[in-house]
Parts: sequence; structure tokens; C-alpha cells
Amino acid sequence: MASTPIGRVVVLHKGAYVSTTVYEPLDEVLYTDGCTYRRKWATTAPAGTLPTNITHWDKVADRGAQGATGATGAQGATGATGAQGAAFAGTFSLDASGNLIVTTP
Repeated sequence: MASTPIGRVVVLHKGAYVSTTVYEPLDEVLYTDGCTYRRKWATTAPAGTLPTNITHWDKVADRGAQGATGATGAQGATGATGAQGAAFAGTFSLDASGNLIVTTP
């Protein structure tokens, strides 16, 4: 009985799309639009062929809708005390109308 190699028959998820990678048929990638794409069988696509190119890729999963905003988290710890600021060498006074007068050296 003769046997015939048929190549890969399972999908391999390759993670995020990388433009310098040559993808094989049945490779799946996550593209920057949030969708998942699978390389088609009967095409040859050079490195840099975008997953949005429908000649070489099929979209297999759309990006989901934005979820609801989560609950507010717990209050964080108090931060460290900052450095002492420079001392003010001027004076404050009020004029006859009650306006603040600041005098600096």
C-alpha cells in the first residue's frame, strides 16, 4: 500500500503577527486590529503579507466588544514623604484695602 504525505493538518497559533515571518498554511496570528487570521492553503505569501490581505488569509475571529468598566480598586498605600522645600525668606503683609502684599529679598 502506498502512502502520500499530505502536510500539516492542524492549526498552529503563532501569537502576535510579525511582518518578517513567513507563515505557512494553517498558521494563525493575532493582528493589531484585535482579530485572529489563518493562512490559506492554496497560496504562497511572502513575509510582510498582512493578515488583512484576503488572498492569503482568512479572518477566523473578530475582536470582541469593549467590556464594561470594572469596579474601583482599593486605596493604595500612602507614598513616602517628599523632601523639605526651600525656606521662604520674604514677608507677607496686608495693605489698607486688605490686599496681600508679598515682599521677597
